[in-house]
Amino acid sequence: MKNGKEKVPVTDEKPQGLEVQAFPGALEGKFSNLVMIRHTHEEFVLDFLVQSVEGTYLISRIWLTPSHFKRLVQAVQNNLSKYEQKFGTIRDPKDKQTA
Repeated sequence: MKNGKEKVPVTDEKPQGLEVQAFPGALEGKFSNLVMIRHTHEEFVLDFLVQSVEGTYLISRIWLTPSHFKRLVQAVQNNLSKYEQKFGTIRDPKDKQTA
């Protein structure tokens, strides 16, 4: 660790020349069961929240440029597609389908 940062592998995929370091505590990760997204002309804001019987709490807030947000959406769609190909379709709990 140097400068309070730790080098860590972020993904199982082969790195593409990007050395990623983590600040202390970042490797612990955070749980979120709710995300609120809003935008202005110049940015998207993602608020990651935990909703529980005690209330709703902000866990993390991320600001992205519109172009970064679009790439994030594309990456999420790509990963969701790969996940469902491997593990099957994720059913939305709101769907009233009976098994």
